[in-house]
Amino acid sequence: MILRLFSTVLFISMFSSSTNAISEFEWFDLVHDRDVRINLVNNYFEVKQSGGTWLKKNKLTFKGVLLSDLPPYCKASHFNFKNKLLISLPGTGQVYQFDSTKNVLERLDKTFFRGYNFHALQFVRNDTLFSLGGEGFWRSNSILSFFDFKNKEWEEIKTKGDLPRGVLNFSAGILPNQRTVLAVEAFHQGDYQVRNIGYYALDLLSLTWEKKGDVDLFELKKLGQTNANFVQIGNLMFLNDPQIGFYVDAETNKIYRYIGPKKLFFLIESELFLRGNQIISKQNDKNSPGNNFKIDSMSMATLRRDSQFIGSFYEEVPMFKSLERWLIGISLCLLISLGLNFRFLLKKNTIVGDIGLANIPVGGSAFIELFKVHGEDYLVSTEEISIILGCEKKAFDTQRQYRAQFINAMNQYFADQYQIEEAVYRKADEDDKRFIKYGLKKKALE
Repeated sequence: MILRLFSTVLFISMFSSSTNAISEFEWFDLVHDRDVRINLVNNYFEVKQSGGTWLKKNKLTFKGVLLSDLPPYCKASHFNFKNKLLISLPGTGQVYQFDSTKNVLERLDKTFFRGYNFHALQFVRNDTLFSLGGEGFWRSNSILSFFDFKNKEWEEIKTKGDLPRGVLNFSAGILPNQRTVLAVEAFHQGDYQVRNIGYYALDLLSLTWEKKGDVDLFELKKLGQTNANFVQIGNLMFLNDPQIGFYVDAETNKIYRYIGPKKLFFLIESELFLRGNQIISKQNDKNSPGNNFKIDSMSMATLRRDSQFIGSFYEEVPMFKSLERWLIGISLCLLISLGLNFRFLLKKNTIVGDIGLANIPVGGSAFIELFKVHGEDYLVSTEEISIILGCEKKAFDTQRQYRAQFINAMNQYFADQYQIEEAVYRKADEDDKRFIKYGLKKKALE
């Protein structure tokens, strides 16, 4: 954990001070079983040959790609997306699109923020790019956000339930049903003394977190694992530090170990991928010229047949605790309901004006008052919104999240109460196009 934190701090410092940027986007082409890359220096798409030499294939056109904006190091995430390739750089907010048919690499984002989500879990679901968790500024988080292709920025999605303290891509993955994310929570202080860490599931339909139980790190260390990091391959979680053949069936909460004849399939230097119902093992040989590798495959059925049951992965949450939480929750709901009904009965004869104002988001009245004072053409700055919300002294990213939630809540309010869509609209500052201001539609003000 200390090394990971040091690397993150080093990354931030290098990003802000170094003039050297990463020189390529490299990934493994599962279709052709080869390493490929976009060379950002000579603008070529290249293929790695045996012996480690790179062969130039196609000359590329860059759109909006600035090498000065790229960090000196970053492990990019790659996703197939509408017959193109999305490239996302966690920790920077940068998103690129590679069109191999037209040989064009284009930068899609217009974000200026970076630094809070290094090592985030990123994935594509329903043609949307998501980012979950990450770390930065000496803490990890479990924030879920998506990339808005229209506004070209990352927007936060509110989740609920029993939230983990933090989520990192080292110990999280999405199931093939594209509905559930599994994660072993990140931890920080005294990590060498921690024994139990939470195991969680996020339902992407209801946006609800559920704690499934606790993972005993001491028991994993007895198996030769240094932590609970894993790679999600299909429905199975392959423990990968080191990669020695242990995997978890999340549905049954059971750990297995492969004991079959393919002794080299699971190695410390191996990388695992899923192709159809086949597990692909890319076995790297860093001692060979050009870091050559060989490819092997194994079906899920063969893996299960040649595996030995070891034990449980996590200790499930006791039922009585869940029942206790339900009882407390129901009791609180009843008390709140009684209190609200009593309050309504006391005040129902004194309420005047528009009943819809009772539902306006916090800060909404002050936001509207600015237009009453300055006129309907007034544009509110982000600084004014932060002051209204009382978050002007918080970190930049926190202010940004508060403002995004507020604008979304105001638009939802006007849509629900008055059927006015996008009542609060964005407009670039005429003096400096990099900054955004917000206006209110005349119909909404009336």
